[in-house]
Amino acid sequence: MTAVVVLGLPLVVAACGGGDNSADPQVPATVTVTQSASSTTTSIPSDGVATLPTDLPSIQLPTVAFPGSSAPTPDPSANVSRPPRTYLQALEHISAAEAEHASFEQKNRWITPSGNIYCVLGGGPSPPSCEIGAGAIRDPAVCRGAPTPFVGRLEIRHGRARAVCNTDTIRGPGVAPTIGYGTVVGNAAVICVSEEIGVTCISTSFGGGFFLRRGEYLIFNNG
Repeated sequence: MTAVVVLGLPLVVAACGGGDNSADPQVPATVTVTQSASSTTTSIPSDGVATLPTDLPSIQLPTVAFPGSSAPTPDPSANVSRPPRTYLQALEHISAAEAEHASFEQKNRWITPSGNIYCVLGGGPSPPSCEIGAGAIRDPAVCRGAPTPFVGRLEIRHGRARAVCNTDTIRGPGVAPTIGYGTVVGNAAVICVSEEIGVTCISTSFGGGFFLRRGEYLIFNNG
């Protein structure tokens, strides 16, 4: 697989270690990566369409429409052992997981094997969201005016990812199914991959997405 579009990386504010299962950092740090038209080295026009790998047993991944006539491909230079910092790197995480495990599940709600990240992708009033139980990220700038200074949930609205400084929860009654590490899961609107390093989700209709783990989150939006 070769990359035809490579987007520039914006400035990384801060970073901290720790995946889905790691201990809480002493001082939770925020990593927020916002990708805009002004930060890209190659613009993507408005009518491009790309399809995620479809050689899966019994199920086909949704078609992903991008705002561009030159349809981007996953970034093969991405190190999938590290968090994705661009939309193309997020695609590579999903593509690599699909190629290795040949699994795709359609679930409206699910939880990671550690039990720490809970996601709701449809079937209710909440937008596609993932929420972390332990290891919420202190971000006073984003949470200014909110009842808490901690970002504990990320969501996708209208194809764009955003951080939520929540004091409520999207966790519902009953036991959510556990999605094993390396599994690609989603629906027609959002696709995610559960990995030991954290959870990555992307919009299938716009260039938006996020990564979440203990003490760290990233957001990448095109345009």
